[in-house]
Amino acid sequence: MSPTQSSEMFPADSEIAVLSILLNNPDMVYSVVDLRPHMMSSMPNTALLETIIELSSQNLVPDPSLIESYLKSSGALKTVGDTAYIKFLVDTASNKDNFKEYQQQVINAYKKRTLISMATKVPSMITGTDISTVISQIRNSLDDLTAVSGGGSTVSIGSVIKEVYENIKLRMAHSGIRGTPFGVKSVDMMTGGIAAGDLWIIAGRPSQGKTAMACNSIINSAKEGVKSLVFSFEMSRDAFIERLIAIDTKISISSIRLAQLSPEQLEKIGESAKRIKELPIYIDSCFTADIGYLDTTIRKYRQLHNIDTVYVDYVQLMAERNEQSTHEIGRISRRLKLLANELGIGAVLLSQLNREVEHRDDRRPIMSDLRQSGNLEEDADLIAGLYRDEYYFKDSPNKGTIEFIIRKQRNGPIGTIYLNFVDTTNVVTDKVVIKSDN
Repeated sequence: MSPTQSSEMFPADSEIAVLSILLNNPDMVYSVVDLRPHMMSSMPNTALLETIIELSSQNLVPDPSLIESYLKSSGALKTVGDTAYIKFLVDTASNKDNFKEYQQQVINAYKKRTLISMATKVPSMITGTDISTVISQIRNSLDDLTAVSGGGSTVSIGSVIKEVYENIKLRMAHSGIRGTPFGVKSVDMMTGGIAAGDLWIIAGRPSQGKTAMACNSIINSAKEGVKSLVFSFEMSRDAFIERLIAIDTKISISSIRLAQLSPEQLEKIGESAKRIKELPIYIDSCFTADIGYLDTTIRKYRQLHNIDTVYVDYVQLMAERNEQSTHEIGRISRRLKLLANELGIGAVLLSQLNREVEHRDDRRPIMSDLRQSGNLEEDADLIAGLYRDEYYFKDSPNKGTIEFIIRKQRNGPIGTIYLNFVDTTNVVTDKVVIKSDN
């Protein structure tokens, strides 16, 4: 029996599923979107959801023990059926992957109850009352019910025009940057930065500089106040931080990794650590994360820390290596794009390219190299391929150069940006040579 069929027969089952998932996965409270406590069908369920949302609004983790003590201190524990009901919910196994569906079922059940209640009142309403007034009342009630989960993003232009004007004035501090800075000036010049709702794909074959480019973007933009959440699936948290230190100090990564450092270098690293400590960068290195985990964590850090940009390094590591991987990668990119739009943040997704690159004389990435990678081409607002000529040709005249090749940009030109790249430290700096294809 599907979750939908179950909720049609037993509406309260969906409420139990929602509460059991929240109690066993407290961070998923940030995935509660349109559901409100009053939509629950019973007082215990209403009180529990109200408590969970209230605790999270205080930046507390609403786990079962805290919920229990909170309810006990407020004298409301009996309202939820005492500790026995909380234990029952904790022991109930519900698939968190269906959380969004369960929420919708509870909302739909609430609408049905409300509609039935309205229908039973109609006969008494039309007795001795002007029928036009009754119709107007019914229409208003139906409009309120429809608005429960719809139109939440709809506003009048008059209510936001002042905010748009103020944002334009604020952007004058970073003239030419429409979104948040990427952190590499020549990239910002050509793109206008990462706009809210943007999904950027930065792709390349191994050792072409994907992680290095992301690290430069993260640390440089953080120094300008951009708050970033980084999902690092390729390296540990410590290894990632060592990369940031290498970029900040210009000390080679291998020297830092092997601790082959002079006293002066060690002192320099200590000073760098103090600087980086104060930057608004949040790192997640849960190697088993799926798109549900990403969704919940991004929502949480947007609410708690007002993050501006999310980085995922890299998308193929989130999908199982089987015949379903293409579909899964497409699901991940689509979800990230929708999430970026919903939360008003930017998302930067790093991606491997397929091996077709290696079979061409010119190994610079092109759009078709993203095939077998889900819907990345369709979902992305910007697609950039990275290329280092010296990786393939040891005698290349372009040593120390990384090419940031923009193959797609929904709101700007495409072309190649040539950047300085120091392999030992991963430092990327402007060469200020741009070749536009437009």
